[in-house]
Amino acid sequence: MASNVFDFNTGLVTSSTDANSVTTTLEYNHALNRPSRTVRAYNTSVQSQSAIAYDDVNRIITTTSDQSTYNDNVLKSQVVHDGLGRAIESRQYEGAANYIAVQTQYDSIGRAFKTSNPFRPWNSEIAIWTTSAFDGLGRITSGLRRTARWLVTLTAATR
Repeated sequence: MASNVFDFNTGLVTSSTDANSVTTTLEYNHALNRPSRTVRAYNTSVQSQSAIAYDDVNRIITTTSDQSTYNDNVLKSQVVHDGLGRAIESRQYEGAANYIAVQTQYDSIGRAFKTSNPFRPWNSEIAIWTTSAFDGLGRITSGLRRTARWLVTLTAATR
């Protein structure tokens, strides 16, 4: 039987045990009650963790996770947000400073209308974009996807 333990003051889940009796613990940033750490398979030989750090000034959320051993924090990713809290770039790190990026651009009413293919900015690669068009109800009607060799037009079926 699965169960959850909640913090009395905040109502947030502090641990969750699944049907196999494996427990996951959750920790929160005390100022805003944002998740700050998760430990999976708590107190077992396969225990692993992920930590989340918030840089509110630069609007970057950094997540580190274990790869081989507990608390090694080798795996790193970041999400960069704009002033409205929308994700404008995600980064998956391949080393200390080298990363693969995916960027998103929004139109004047907040729809994601351009998304890049993954690219390595540190290797002087440039973004190749997929662009979407919308109808009056905000539905995607067509898209234009570029690859290294091809230009593909995607069109929604009309009824």
